[in-house]
Amino acid sequence: MARVMALWFPRWSVVAALAAIGETISDQAVTQSAVVVVRGNRVLDASQRARADGVLPGLRLREAQSRSPQARVLRADEAAESRAFAQVLDVLERAVAGVEAVRPGLCIVPARGPTRFYGGEVQAVAAVVDAVRAGSVAALAAGVRVGVADDVFAAEQAAYASLPSPVFVAQGRSRDFLDPLPIERLADGEVASLLQRLGVTTFGGFASLPAELVEARLGAVGAVLHDRVSGLDGRAVVPRQRHEDLALRVHWDEPIEREDQLAFAVRDAVGRLVDDLAQRRLVATAVRIELVSDRGDRSDRLWSHPQCFDASGIVDRLRWQVQASASRGGNGGDFSTTTSPGVNTMAAASRQSGLGTGPAGGYPPALDGGITQVTITPERVAEAYRFERALFGSGVEDRVAQGLARVQGIVGHDGVLVAQVTGGRSVRDRRVFVPWGEQAAPVRGDGPWPGRLPSPSPSLVYADRVAATVWDAAGGVVSVDSRGTVSAHLASFEVVPVGARPRRHQVVGWAGPWAVAGRWWDSAISGDAAPARVDRFQCVDDEGIGWLLALEAGRWWVEARYD
Repeated sequence: MARVMALWFPRWSVVAALAAIGETISDQAVTQSAVVVVRGNRVLDASQRARADGVLPGLRLREAQSRSPQARVLRADEAAESRAFAQVLDVLERAVAGVEAVRPGLCIVPARGPTRFYGGEVQAVAAVVDAVRAGSVAALAAGVRVGVADDVFAAEQAAYASLPSPVFVAQGRSRDFLDPLPIERLADGEVASLLQRLGVTTFGGFASLPAELVEARLGAVGAVLHDRVSGLDGRAVVPRQRHEDLALRVHWDEPIEREDQLAFAVRDAVGRLVDDLAQRRLVATAVRIELVSDRGDRSDRLWSHPQCFDASGIVDRLRWQVQASASRGGNGGDFSTTTSPGVNTMAAASRQSGLGTGPAGGYPPALDGGITQVTITPERVAEAYRFERALFGSGVEDRVAQGLARVQGIVGHDGVLVAQVTGGRSVRDRRVFVPWGEQAAPVRGDGPWPGRLPSPSPSLVYADRVAATVWDAAGGVVSVDSRGTVSAHLASFEVVPVGARPRRHQVVGWAGPWAVAGRWWDSAISGDAAPARVDRFQCVDDEGIGWLLALEAGRWWVEARYD
């Protein structure tokens, strides 16, 4: 059985975040300074000093700041972490061959070659660790832990469990090592949470379940996880492919001041970039475009694609980035666009609604002047065969993706939006639209959300609330006092649609209220006056239709409907 060596750099997120802001990286700086790295509103990682104050991954940001008030809060940047980790991989590949990067801060290596070369697993681990520490200051500051086992999953878990000395799992004993580990270590949080609710708290408990029942209940994902905790992980180490610098850089002595001229000037070069990737049997799934004006302004933006980029897709992103920069710069910049008025109006409307167009949720900075340099860098690449069309035609998803790409090329980046679910108390807050092709917007925390409605969610959420009136059995309008007490049982309600006749419904069942008290920051987010209080009710009428009613400032509204 092929043995696997896993190297984990536990403080990598902290090191990369400090390097991204220009800090001098050293082991002393990382261990003695209190640093908290967050993603969204949750702690992703924390330095040793912050952990000593009680800051642990998964904490809400406010709780982390209360435990370590002096800690600096830095935002996680996956692209920066990947770029910095690539340098560590370069150092590691000088000592061993066949390195696979699992994610920034974690890599795996086939153990057979180093073991034979250095004369044993212990000697191989020592040589690899010494080489990494000597060749990379960032790796030394982040720390390195090593695990060696029969398969990838067991080796990774051994690295996570290791202390200053490496952990060697004896050959054929992966199951014995994995059995007592807590189920929280599963990579899939939803599966881990479900198993905990079912009373399964360890890998051993999960592995003891019948494989056929696990697959029937949890599907293919559950079956794969079950094999891994059973010591049957069949994954092989896939070494990363080394490539020379594929970044495309185009420079002009005379600045280009028209969008269509810029797109024409780079089209051939972009085509060559895509062809170079194709010759290596690769495609780009994310590209970084940097624009430099003749006045020294820069616009840097990472673009993602749900499938892979072709030449026209990259040129379209270049045009959209120019359009966004020009519109943000107003009339002060020299750069002009040739986009139709409808596209510009759509982009402006999406910005007013708070739509972000990138992973950070914002537009690139405005450019002032003409463009003198364009740099296009493939940030993420994948094997081309993964995106080949089927021999006997493409599937429905492929055709939909191709259609959306064509429409987006016509109407602009913000013209094709995809609905996503996020956190919030009301059903209107929980929906957000992002441009098609962008990465999923980070969820604004997973709760608790006081006043949030219980499941199920309504099937129809009205863009504009519909006025309504709710009566009790005596014909009086139902109200709710400041303590949340309902004046009477809901007996009937009338919906008053705009431009239509009112319709009265009899209530056969209801629940609530779910009260949400407005705060001053609600108006800062929505742009509307913050409501003092909103009380929401769920009710079912005599036709079996469910409704979501809201009482705000003495007025009743219909917010959604359950079909």
